[in-house]
Amino acid sequence: MSQTIPPLQARFHASIDDIPASDWDALLPQYNPFVSHGFLCALERGGCIRADWGWQAHHLGLYERGRLVAAAPLYLKGNSHGEFVFDWSWASAWQRAGGEY
Repeated sequence: MSQTIPPLQARFHASIDDIPASDWDALLPQYNPFVSHGFLCALERGGCIRADWGWQAHHLGLYERGRLVAAAPLYLKGNSHGEFVFDWSWASAWQRAGGEY
């Protein structure tokens, strides 16, 4: 029995290095240094993006028959540090209610 491959597969990547730079950068409609593979890689390799600071890379790749056709830089945020808008009051209220933030 043959298996059919879904037209699109979503995969999450724990590092931008998991995706070839040429594949990632080929998706940019125009050059934007802040979403380029090199910039994101520098953040990760330089230690700006790291779990102990509350940031965990979780990049999304959409693949069609194994070929990257869409991507988004994503990060899981594990605390309120380094945000432009702090949510300390929400975090405090959640913890007082018994939740873990």
